[in-house]
Amino acid sequence: MSTESQVIDPFEAALNELRAKRDEIDRLIAGIESFRGGSPSVGTFAAATNQNVSLDQPGAFLGKSIVDAAKMLLAAKRQPLRNPDFVTPFKVGGLVLNSKEPANTIGSVSP
Repeated sequence: MSTESQVIDPFEAALNELRAKRDEIDRLIAGIESFRGGSPSVGTFAAATNQNVSLDQPGAFLGKSIVDAAKMLLAAKRQPLRNPDFVTPFKVGGLVLNSKEPANTIGSVSP
């Protein structure tokens, strides 16, 4: 296999992150528009703002910062977590952690 066929597109990760953010913005816009148009049910607005998405599903943290993902996970778990406790849910949820010691990285950027 030649090295040319193994070249990774450097823009792919950036494009995926931007697409995820665009999807989140579209949900927020839909929620605000439905709110303006009448009195939507709480479930409709929560769905539009991504509040009822299960954090156990792939992509739950896609496009989120480590701090935002940590806040979401802590709010869902409602219990104290140690830095290593964040690593697996973050990876499953689509948050990219490229460091050798992801728990240390999480600890260094979390508030």
